[in-house]
Amino acid sequence: MSRTIEIPVLIVGAGPVGLGLALDLGWRGIPCMVIERLADLTGGIKINPRAAAITPRSMEFCRRWGVADAVRNSPFPKDMPFNIIYCTSLDGFTIYKQEAPSMNDRVPHPMSPETRQRCPQIWFDPMLIDGLAQYPESTFHQPWELESFDDTGSEVRANVRDVSTGEAIVVVCSYLVACDGSGSGVRAALGVSTGGEGLLTHAVNVVLDFPNFLQHHDKGPAERFMFVDENGVWADLSVIDGREHWRFGLSGTKNEVRWEREDLVREIQRAVGLKVNFDIVALAPWRRREVTADRFRVGRVFLAGDAAHAMAPNLGLGMNTGLADAFDLGWKLEAALRGWAGTYLLDSYEAERRPAGIRNAVASTETFKRWISSTADYEHVRDAGPVGEAARASVQAHVKAALPDGWDTIGLAMGYRYDDSPIVVPDGTPVPIERGLGHYEQTARPGARAPHVPLADGTSTIDWFGRGFTLCRFAAADVSSIERAARDRGVPLTVVDSRDERVRAAYDRDLVLVRPDGHVAWRSNDLGDDPSALIDRIRGAQTADLCV
Repeated sequence: MSRTIEIPVLIVGAGPVGLGLALDLGWRGIPCMVIERLADLTGGIKINPRAAAITPRSMEFCRRWGVADAVRNSPFPKDMPFNIIYCTSLDGFTIYKQEAPSMNDRVPHPMSPETRQRCPQIWFDPMLIDGLAQYPESTFHQPWELESFDDTGSEVRANVRDVSTGEAIVVVCSYLVACDGSGSGVRAALGVSTGGEGLLTHAVNVVLDFPNFLQHHDKGPAERFMFVDENGVWADLSVIDGREHWRFGLSGTKNEVRWEREDLVREIQRAVGLKVNFDIVALAPWRRREVTADRFRVGRVFLAGDAAHAMAPNLGLGMNTGLADAFDLGWKLEAALRGWAGTYLLDSYEAERRPAGIRNAVASTETFKRWISSTADYEHVRDAGPVGEAARASVQAHVKAALPDGWDTIGLAMGYRYDDSPIVVPDGTPVPIERGLGHYEQTARPGARAPHVPLADGTSTIDWFGRGFTLCRFAAADVSSIERAARDRGVPLTVVDSRDERVRAAYDRDLVLVRPDGHVAWRSNDLGDDPSALIDRIRGAQTADLCV
C-alpha cells in the first residue's frame, strides 16, 4: 500500500528554478516539497555544468532567500577577468578582445545593490539545496520521480515513486509546479503545445580537464574564447571553475551529427592549436532551441523555467529567466494558500511571465544568429600579411556592430516590465524607450521593478519589499483608508515612510504601492476615491475592465 503525503505545493525538478521556488515559499512560511528523479544531482551537473552567470537581478533574489553570501563566496577565482577573446586559435591571431573586469574589480551596478556573479551550477545548485535548511517548511527528496498526476479541480493527486526503494507515494497538494526542464513530462501530460522558432542547431558540449590552461598560450585570461575560421564563428571554449575545467562547444549544425570522441579531439586541437594535454571528462549532445509554452498554467498546475521556455544559452538568460518565474509565482501561491488572492491573481503569472520568456528567448536567438553569421571577410581571416589583417579587421568591426553591448544583458535581466498585467494599474506615463540589451534605466512606472536607492544604513530600498504589499509614502498623507481596505480583505500591507529626496525622485510620486516581488503595482500623489477597488485590483479580485 502506498503512503500519502499532504503538502500545499509540490515542485517537480530540483534545478535552480525548482530550488529557487522552494526557497521563496520557505521564506514565506509556505510548506512545499521538491522532488528530483536523479540520484546524484551534482554529479549530473558536473557532466554538463550548464548555467554559470548570475545576473544582478538574480542576486537580488538570492539576497532575499539568504544565499547571496554563499554565491559571492563561491570558489570561482575573484581575480579572473570576464574577458571574451575572438581568435583563430589559441596559437593563432587575436581578432578582438572584449574586456570585462573580474569580480574583485566589479562594483555593484548603480541601479542594484548587487553585481553579476560567476557561479556555475556545480556550485550554485548545492548552495540552493543547502539554503533550504533555513526553511523546514521546504523539503527535498531524491531520487523521487513523478509518474502521473490528476488535477481534480480542488486538489492535485500526484503519483510519485522513490526510485531507490520502489516505494509508491501519493502526494496530495493544492498546486503542482513543473520545473522539469525543456523536455517536461508534465507539460506533455497537460497537452500544452509550444511556439517559437523551434530547433536552431544540434550542438555538443565537451567538458575538459585542461591543467595549467592559461600557461599554454599568449591570449591571457578570459571567460570565453570564440574561435573563428573561414566559415565564421565555429566553436567556443568557456571557463567552468576558473582553473582547469573548461567547456568546449561547437556552434552546431541544422542536422543531427553523431560525434565520436576522436572527431571531437580533432576539433578541440584545431581550436587550441597547441601541443598540450587535455582529458575529455564528458560529452553532452544537446539541442539549441527557442520555444515557449503556449500556456504557463492549466488549472492547479504551473510551468516554470525551461518547462515553460527554452532559449539559446549564448546570453546566459535561461536560468535567470526561470528564477524570475519563481520570484513571480511564489508570492501569488502564498496569497492563494492564505486566502487573500482574488480569482484572477494566479492567472496573472502567465500574463506576466510568458511575455518575459518570449522576449528573452527571441533576443537570445537573434544574438546567436548575429554571432554565427555576417558578411565579414572570413575567407582570409587565418592568413598572414595585409590580406589577413584586413580580414580580421572586418570581423572585428562585425563583432562590434552585431553586439554593440558585448554580452551585457542588464537591459533584459533587469528591465522586464509587467505593463499589461491585469494586477497592475497604469498611470498614463509613456512606455520607456529600450536602448539595447546592455542599457537599463530604473523607473517606478507601474509594472516595473521598483528602483534601488542606497540608504544611509547600508541597505537598499529593495530590502523594504517582500512580506506583503508595501506602500511607500514620501509626503504627509492619510492612508488609513487603504490600510483598512487591505485589512478587511486579509491583504498584508506595510507602510514605509521616507523623506529622502533621492528616493522620492526615483519613485516620482508621493505614494507608490509595491508588490511582494518588488514590482510597482500603482502610484499616485493621492489615494483617489476608492482604495477598496485598488486593493481588489492588485490582489486579482477584479479584472482591468472593471476598474478605473
